[in-house]
Amino acid sequence: MKSKLIIFDLDDTLIDTSGSTIPVKLKLALKAMLNAGLNVNDFKGAYVRLLEFNESSLNGAEALEKLLSELNANMSLLEIGTKAYYGKSEEELKVLPLDGALKVLDILGLDQKLILVSFGESEEQLNKMKIAGISSSLFSEVFFVNDYNKKEVYQKIMTKHDLDPKSIVVIGDKVQGDLFPAKELGLVTVHMCWGRGKLFKPKEGEVDYSINNLNELINIVENQ
Repeated sequence: MKSKLIIFDLDDTLIDTSGSTIPVKLKLALKAMLNAGLNVNDFKGAYVRLLEFNESSLNGAEALEKLLSELNANMSLLEIGTKAYYGKSEEELKVLPLDGALKVLDILGLDQKLILVSFGESEEQLNKMKIAGISSSLFSEVFFVNDYNKKEVYQKIMTKHDLDPKSIVVIGDKVQGDLFPAKELGLVTVHMCWGRGKLFKPKEGEVDYSINNLNELINIVENQ
């Protein structure tokens, strides 16, 4: 294997966030906004509408904003909802690794340097990893960022490791935040078609590879 370094996203790249945690977190966010003064006649109906908005949104915060806008609600509630959505969950979450995630990490970790770059609060993200059975020790470095655009942290990694850009592979589900910044830096980009990655797919030529199963990543790395 020629690649020297692989940068992984977490949500819907290594763990099934869209199928497990997102519905729970959206409900928590809605409850938080209700407790802060949001007025809805039917909680269940508002929740279903929020799930619908989520299907066409780049992230949970955007879905919350769409719901508040439709309700003509005070937009200051967005901060409260977003904090609940991304913050620590009081309810127990069920988080599963994506098919092949543990095997792929074990295999690639034998010869490659693995780095995790994930959007979200560190405590919440580490908790999801623990539940999914993905140890942070599998990665030589772990970054939790508060900006969906990961270009700045990619640049830090490049500077620290001083590698040819084509020796760095980035895999993630979000084209705009995970992959476009990596592509701009000349890194090898792999689109994980899962979660929002199924909704917002790259156009031809915008990324180097697109996969439906993590096991496909092994061959990509071997041929780099």
